Amino acid sequence: MQRYALLLLFVPLLSGCWALLEGPAGDKTSRILRDYRSKVERPSVFPAREKETKDESRNETAPPPPGKVSCTLETAVELALKGNRDFIARKEDLHLQALSLAQARYAWDPQLSTTVSYLLEDERQGGARGASSGTLSGGVTQKLPWGGSVSLSGSSSAYQHHAAKQNRSASASLSASWNQPLLKGFGVDVALESMIQARRNLIVELRRFERYRQRFAIQTISRFFNLIRLADVVENSRRNFETLLQQYSQAEALFAVDRVPEMDLFRAEREMEQARNTLEEARDTFQAAKDDFKVYLGLSSSTEFAIVPPAWMKAAQKKKLTGEERPTRLPFPLSECIRAALANRLDLKNIEFAKEDAARAVQIAGNDLLPALDLTFHFGLDHDPVQDFEEMNFDASASAGLTFGIPWDSRAERDAFLKARIAEARAQRALELQKDQIRREVRDRYRSANLVRLTLYIQNKIRRSAEKRLKIAEFRFRRGEISNRDVMDAQEALLQAENRYIRALTDQWIRDLDLAESMGTLEVGSGGMPEGLGWGGPAEEAGGETEEDGGGEDDEEE
Repeated sequence: MQRYALLLLFVPLLSGCWALLEGPAGDKTSRILRDYRSKVERPSVFPAREKETKDESRNETAPPPPGKVSCTLETAVELALKGNRDFIARKEDLHLQALSLAQARYAWDPQLSTTVSYLLEDERQGGARGASSGTLSGGVTQKLPWGGSVSLSGSSSAYQHHAAKQNRSASASLSASWNQPLLKGFGVDVALESMIQARRNLIVELRRFERYRQRFAIQTISRFFNLIRLADVVENSRRNFETLLQQYSQAEALFAVDRVPEMDLFRAEREMEQARNTLEEARDTFQAAKDDFKVYLGLSSSTEFAIVPPAWMKAAQKKKLTGEERPTRLPFPLSECIRAALANRLDLKNIEFAKEDAARAVQIAGNDLLPALDLTFHFGLDHDPVQDFEEMNFDASASAGLTFGIPWDSRAERDAFLKARIAEARAQRALELQKDQIRREVRDRYRSANLVRLTLYIQNKIRRSAEKRLKIAEFRFRRGEISNRDVMDAQEALLQAENRYIRALTDQWIRDLDLAESMGTLEVGSGGMPEGLGWGGPAEEAGGETEEDGGGEDDEEE
């Protein structure tokens, strides 16, 4: 009896070792994600464009200010990938979806079950010594790809009374069965539905995550550029205040010698105080935005860093006009953008997936309307109770049968079938709606990208004109031809022109990224930075065609 007890204790230990061999769940999800990332489609259609020389200065950055840790655009994106809480939560959602697929796969692995019991009875009243008994049972079940299942089970038990050595018994049994639906529940598609849906759900989630990475990169870059713009507003406000402070000092000196009226002195003082207030407000706005950016990056509020603008931005600010500049336009027509979007957009592919899932759900719901007809086979080995396992003489038995379920009440199945048909029609309409929304979104962003180019050109001219106006006003003021009011107006005009130019300069890059994202051609590298706008293809003539003069969509899906 003792050797049977040791055998019973060995079985659960063996089951635990089997679980350890499977490895932790985190390793499973990581392997699944590595296998399925390649299934997310990369951009395959790009709008045709003119040949363009690559601007290497876009990747350069100016040196950081002394005494602070530099925060370049690349550094900000890298910090956001590591510390942004929403991004971390989205990555966790991806692993949860991979875990769902691992669970669906596990359901198709052999399912093992074991039960061990041992009972010791103490009957010492009247001199009796008691008895002991033990039972071991186990089985394995395997799903079949046609909807059936096969199972194998066995059990053994032993009993012994310690007072009477001959009062003992042992029994064992073994059975195998096969169950196969022939109508309802029959078919590979029906049987593997949970596995198929789990795989497709993971692909859908990977596409969503890739789209989220694109929007996250654009949002991070936009926030970074907003800080640069606010920092330039602070710098422009500081220079404006210093200039007005100098003009106020000049007005005081001129008033002392009766060169200007007292009203000009009051006006200079008022403008100087207003500039001081504007400077403090700009600093407060910049610090608030900087604190928000720290929270966005997942940094502590005590972290100090200096925003370092890209070198190409500084170069654009210092660029001199030659008088031959013309407003630029996108190097490809609108029709090419729409064609690329309909071929590349991952959210559109997800909706196409949903339409296919809805059609498959209709087939499965139709299968549920069939009556249940199951074919079963059973084979077993059994024997009469004996005193010892060596005395066992097994008898074999086998049986086969058909089970037919009469569908007297199939109201729930019919309702489920109608709901599946309605869901399929809705999925078709959702697909058509998404295509229309993509067309509208691409049109809007195409026009916005062209408009910001025109705005940048105009703001650059206004900025240079405001610089010339200020120089002329200062010269005429020193000659006594105009009052200081004209100088202050020119100074205010230059301040507004500088701020608007910086906004247009950053908006152009963001609008280009938005357009590339809406076309599905934006690719984000492992470091989180866009590796390019995805605008490639053979060099052809593509002048800036608008929606009205040729950028139609009649042939976009040919």
